[in-house]
Amino acid sequence: MRSKRYKIAATLIAVLMCPDIAAATEFACDAPSDKSNSVSLTISGETRIAGAIRKMELRDGRFMPLAGARLVGTDGIVNLGFELAAPSPDATEFEVVVNFNRGDGHRSEIIGRIPTGETIPFSMILHGNGDASVEIRDYKYAAKFVPLPEGKGVFFCSTGQFQFSDLTASTNIQKPSAPSSPH
Repeated sequence: MRSKRYKIAATLIAVLMCPDIAAATEFACDAPSDKSNSVSLTISGETRIAGAIRKMELRDGRFMPLAGARLVGTDGIVNLGFELAAPSPDATEFEVVVNFNRGDGHRSEIIGRIPTGETIPFSMILHGNGDASVEIRDYKYAAKFVPLPEGKGVFFCSTGQFQFSDLTASTNIQKPSAPSSPH
């Protein structure tokens, strides 16, 4: 049942038609039970999005309360992201879930748990060659993804109220080079 909820929520969020935002640094995401809310920005090429999420209220519903971020291709199918998912409205821990679809099917992986009372920093980096990294507090996830020449960076929530803060987005970042050997 849990994976079905993740799949439904991930699909719902991936296909949302979201308005673009400029350089907003805060987002008060408030979604009634079984509804979602989001804000997005246009991305191109190598991209890094980052910020922090704090739970304000978890609500009861058919869909579990969750919040996260996603990089979505222009087709609405190819995407890479994460969710902080609360199994119930009185949960004391979020499941940290990484989701992605390279165009060959949706995949989800729970990579850890984080107390719901914390402000949780995150960052996602997608390089031009498709190398991707996702960091949520102390959890790190690296994957070979696909390049996204254009798309959206989406910040979202469902069935709860969450505060997104310190949001940043940058494009055309440089991948760190390997250290050179001494001569």
